[in-house]
Amino acid sequence: MTNNNIKLDIGCGNKKPKEGLSDIDKILESQYVKDQICAFIQNNKNKKVYFYGTGKLAEKLTEKFDFSSINLLGFIDANKARASEKIKGYNIYHISEISKLNPEVIALTLQNKKTVFPNIKLLKNFFNANIVHDLFDDSALDMDFEEQDSIVEEVLNSPFFQEKINYLAEKYKGKNIYLYGTNNLAKKFIDKINLSNFAIVGFVDTDPQKIGSKMGSYEVFSLEKFEEIMPDIVLSVENIKDNDLFNINFERQTGESLEKIDNLHKQRYYFVSYYMKTLEKEFPQKIKIADVGCGIGYGSYILANELQERINAINSFDISETALNFAREHYSNNKISFHQQNCKASELSKTEFFKDSKYDLITCFEFLEHVEIEESKKLLDFLLLKSDILISSFPIDNKSPYHQIIFSKKEVEKYYEEVIENCPVKKKITNRFIQQERYYIFVIENDIP
Repeated sequence: MTNNNIKLDIGCGNKKPKEGLSDIDKILESQYVKDQICAFIQNNKNKKVYFYGTGKLAEKLTEKFDFSSINLLGFIDANKARASEKIKGYNIYHISEISKLNPEVIALTLQNKKTVFPNIKLLKNFFNANIVHDLFDDSALDMDFEEQDSIVEEVLNSPFFQEKINYLAEKYKGKNIYLYGTNNLAKKFIDKINLSNFAIVGFVDTDPQKIGSKMGSYEVFSLEKFEEIMPDIVLSVENIKDNDLFNINFERQTGESLEKIDNLHKQRYYFVSYYMKTLEKEFPQKIKIADVGCGIGYGSYILANELQERINAINSFDISETALNFAREHYSNNKISFHQQNCKASELSKTEFFKDSKYDLITCFEFLEHVEIEESKKLLDFLLLKSDILISSFPIDNKSPYHQIIFSKKEVEKYYEEVIENCPVKKKITNRFIQQERYYIFVIENDIP
């Protein structure tokens, strides 16, 4: 299953601009990218080329550039649901079909390459050659995939990692899953992590000496196994670096002190503290706060420390007992009480903490996007009913697998107009949006004195 004619085309030697460009059109209009693509076309004339990736960047790439001289034969994607579709007349093939396609060059046409590094490594090993040419950043392919044992142990022993595995098991229920890699990390992974809820077909590897062996109770197959049982998901357990599977900080902050919490996450709560300090005359009494979707509790901790004697009590809610145990250990304060709670509106309304109570302030940061749009509307209405001030935020363009709603800037505006402005609870919106680096924050006040 090897093809020694496939090459890594390194393209032009132009220096990449220091500042990244996130907008697709700006990417394709930049002189750096134009030079890269021109060099790629020049160096691969008449070769059998396939593009890897079928997103908006790939589509616009074929609109803006002429690839007629390189014999572009189609696109490849790891999502089998896209197989047999077309992009601008070119067929899309599943990754398992590469051996039949016999490409000479595979070019990456992706914006977010971190999510596909495991597949890149699989592709390279699959053909036993350097096959991937990245049209936008060749340096990504020169990564060192060696891991330190201490990092491996820290990740695998983290309660948050098993929590993430449980989430993925539910998300991938009934899916055919293969594990890729049979090194020391893979062995530790299956020894320490409970995978009983996954439908794992087995391991796949490119080393012929590994084929037919066992990894724990799982058999190791060659990649031809894909033709027999088509994979829905291939999880790489070969390396930790730039592998989202092992990124326990991907969605939930896990720092044991404020110094280890991402600054953007802390900013929101420091903003709330400052905002409430400006309202001392309006709230002369000690204030009662609810922190909905509190995670590991660092935000509640910031509020308790910043507002100090002005706080009556902070009730903090999260569905994860793992996160709350962590909060109690590292972010405890005598003003804070942590409660395990499903934070949907229908569930919150049943609890003693909301049934007959109203809060001076409710914070709900980076949570509304975790539920379906209709549920988020219900929750927003409920929190408005139960608060004098509601402060919430949305991430922008964050395509997290944990998010049910992906908010672009335009979609945040639309959500604001349709949901917030038209909510049945009439309140004063004092700050429409405060745009930070990766999120919007909004403040809604009731008619306070």
